[in-house]
Amino acid sequence: MARWHYRWVLLLLALAAGCGGASTDEPRRSDSKAIEDQLIQADRDFAQATAERRLDGWMSYFAEDAAKVIMNDQVIRGWAEIRLADSLLFADPGRQLVWDPTDAGGFVGTDVGFTTGRYQLLERGGEASQDTLSQGTYLTIWRRIDGKWRVILDTGVADRQENK
Repeated sequence: MARWHYRWVLLLLALAAGCGGASTDEPRRSDSKAIEDQLIQADRDFAQATAERRLDGWMSYFAEDAAKVIMNDQVIRGWAEIRLADSLLFADPGRQLVWDPTDAGGFVGTDVGFTTGRYQLLERGGEASQDTLSQGTYLTIWRRIDGKWRVILDTGVADRQENK
């Protein structure tokens, strides 16, 4: 990952950590674990909804004020703009975006958390074969809204392609 990509991710995590008031009470590990489990499950449900309903499933997890950071210095803001931008991704029925969360965490005293993991953009080839168009690492920042975890920021970076 390019050095500037790490800076983006660190900046995003720092900003998310600053969202909401911090508690002076030391969080109990069981509370932290419960939030991590909730976030992992929310991310898995997000992936399942996307697999089943494509763009509609994808968008069903985004908050109205969400943002999407594309690692070419572009930020897309708001639910409608994200839907418009991502409609091309889901337009081809032969393409499938899949991911699996590997880590999660919540920020003390807030309803904000994150998940991170690996993603793949696949394209169906002939007879049940699939080609990987892109793969990499993602970071999703979540906020609990009306008792449900919603995506407020999504970003990812593709693995560096090695010259062969």
